[in-house]
Amino acid sequence: MAVKIYGSNRIDLDGNNETFSIRATADDELNFYKGESTKLMGIDASGFESKPNIPFCSAYFSAHINYNDSKDPIIFDIVRYNNGNHYNNTTGYFTAPIDGYYLLNSWVMLMGESTFNYIFLAPKVNGGNTFEFMVQKPKGNYDTFGGSLIRKLVAGDTLSVTVFGSSWDAGYIRGGNAMNLFECYLIG
Repeated sequence: MAVKIYGSNRIDLDGNNETFSIRATADDELNFYKGESTKLMGIDASGFESKPNIPFCSAYFSAHINYNDSKDPIIFDIVRYNNGNHYNNTTGYFTAPIDGYYLLNSWVMLMGESTFNYIFLAPKVNGGNTFEFMVQKPKGNYDTFGGSLIRKLVAGDTLSVTVFGSSWDAGYIRGGNAMNLFECYLIG
């Protein structure tokens, strides 16, 4: 590894395949780069961090979905954001690119004359249930439910969401961007 120092505001570290640099700016920011222009991280004089490459996604499904006690992942087909392309909008899976703690937010709206005792929105890691957000005996046709969850994932783990019910009879989940969502973020 070679180290090069350029004045008082830049240090380059040359590895076997990549060059990394630490640069101070005139605005009192400290930035970390891969190569000449790929910013990995920055810290300003107040200690605030910017991390433009954090894995995250935000998606919703466009059409109403008719679920009759399905255990398949919900396909959130319309992607708002997919930093790093870790969410697959054809399978409904977010794949963790690195080990860490991930925040999942997920919500859906029930519609129609659904008759059931309970309905669950179930986040799944690698296809297995991790936790369930539950609604019991909804009062009307437009019941929104969901929640947030923090889970430790290892690189390659998949995260998805499914809906299933107890004595599910009829009805559907409303599509549209204000009615449902799937969001996943690496938080640490």
